Amino acid sequence: MGWRANVSFQHDDSFLSFDGKFAGETDEKILVDLGVGYKFDFGLTVNAGAQNLFDTKYRAFPNMPKIGRRSSITLTYDFGGGDR
Repeated sequence: MGWRANVSFQHDDSFLSFDGKFAGETDEKILVDLGVGYKFDFGLTVNAGAQNLFDTKYRAFPNMPKIGRRSSITLTYDFGGGDR
């Protein structure tokens, strides 16, 4: 029961990609993810998270769409009533 949180950091150097039309130099990226949640004693859990919190635009591979921030909220209910 109670609060939970997580923070993660990812750094990837640029590298040469040789994948057909996605060939070339990839973007260097520095990403921070953040999540918070609360677990209630009656079986409900609420979580909210943001991947790429600072909205650093990057491409996973050359010629691919740019990726920005992704956010989500999830509600989970345990019909068993929580921890037993």
